[in-house]
Amino acid sequence: MKKLILLLLIVFLSGCSEEVKQEYYPNGKLKSEMRYKNGKLEGMTKGYYDSGKLKAEAIFKDDKLVSAVCYDESGNKIECPKFNEENRDDQ
Repeated sequence: MKKLILLLLIVFLSGCSEEVKQEYYPNGKLKSEMRYKNGKLEGMTKGYYDSGKLKAEAIFKDDKLVSAVCYDESGNKIECPKFNEENRDDQ
């Protein structure tokens, strides 16, 4: 019985593949952190300036942008640049 439960758990978890991808600047600081579920952007994504300060936070649902907040290097909210499929860094 325990083996059956373990097998079912493994099958379930392998079908729900979640992944966090991180990209770094040459100086070693975090550039972006993106969450994927089944190969599609899902949840909170963050981008950073090379200084390490937060540049943007975006929420994705099923690979589509739901909302985004952008910041200047001083931490002030600014208007986010237009988002389109051609300027995505993860492709």
